[in-house]
Amino acid sequence: MRGGFRGLLALALLLGVCVVLAGYLLDRRPPALPPIGEAASPPGPSAKFVLPEVRIASIDELSDALERPLFSRTRTAPANAPAPTVIEPSKLSATLAGVLTTGDEKVALVFPPGSTRAERLREGDVFQGWEVVEIADDSVVFERDGKTERLILNFTGATPNSQ
Repeated sequence: MRGGFRGLLALALLLGVCVVLAGYLLDRRPPALPPIGEAASPPGPSAKFVLPEVRIASIDELSDALERPLFSRTRTAPANAPAPTVIEPSKLSATLAGVLTTGDEKVALVFPPGSTRAERLREGDVFQGWEVVEIADDSVVFERDGKTERLILNFTGATPNSQ
């Protein structure tokens, strides 16, 4: 009888555990939501995103980068590269500040002497009696009376921040 009692006790214990477990599983309710119109507070501390400080390099610091080919593995000029051509100073009194390219249209930004405001020039425009005949990525060609003058972007002058 003792063996039957122990078996019955084990069965009652197992049945009790099943009832408790079933009650726990059936009694699970969804988490409480905040009332309508109230925002729930975000979990945990709010994260802040901080950008690193940016420093703009001067043109002197970038002079090596301008002299070496950008897409070369060694970043050195090839041995068979042509020597840079020396161009005489222009008789045209102006400074080429930049060339803007959008699609097929190119616009040259040219400063007249003594001016702080650049003029926008397109091919065919006339500037100080010179006609703009070609706008390249780094220069502008002018023509007047059968003579041509080329203004080239000059990266060796003063930067806007150094004046």
